[in-house]
Amino acid sequence: MLSSKPKHYSSTQLEVIDDLHCEEIDLLNEFRKVLPNSDDEQIDDWIEHLERQVLHHFNEEEACMKRVMRPAFKSM
Repeated sequence: MLSSKPKHYSSTQLEVIDDLHCEEIDLLNEFRKVLPNSDDEQIDDWIEHLERQVLHHFNEEEACMKRVMRPAFKSM
């Protein structure tokens, strides 16, 4: 099982991003738990769910970068 605060955990100092990381760890733990008894369709559903979560995560990170580092972010 993955820990929401692993040994080498480091906060991003942005609560919204840290919360997303914890949600993803919880989601992966749940996936690991149900995977052995899942059929192909259920696995596909989980993969789609994980994909949506990752896209949401990157959209949130990008929005945070735009808010926090607006000038630097625009030059990237």
